[in-house]
Amino acid sequence: MDGNTAAAYVSYAPCSNHGIKAGMAKTQLEAKRAVESGYWSLYRYNPELKEQGENPFHRDSKEPTESFQDFIRGEVRYASLIQKFPDTAPQLLQQA
Repeated sequence: MDGNTAAAYVSYAPCSNHGIKAGMAKTQLEAKRAVESGYWSLYRYNPELKEQGENPFHRDSKEPTESFQDFIRGEVRYASLIQKFPDTAPQLLQQA
């Protein structure tokens, strides 16, 4: 893309409601972990590609290199699921 091309990037942006166990000061690390675990994919949108007959969406993230289960257990919203529903949570997290 040249300097005149508009592109949009979509990325994971954790918030305090996610309950990041590492703390909100680690949001960049949490976003990186989300991508590396396959929880979140990075996409780029370039409208000029559509004009060229190509798909304007491009997936930038690679195949997961980290544990998906470890990632979701690092957020209180998922860890609390395990505490509140210990009998069904493992199955739900495995399906995720």
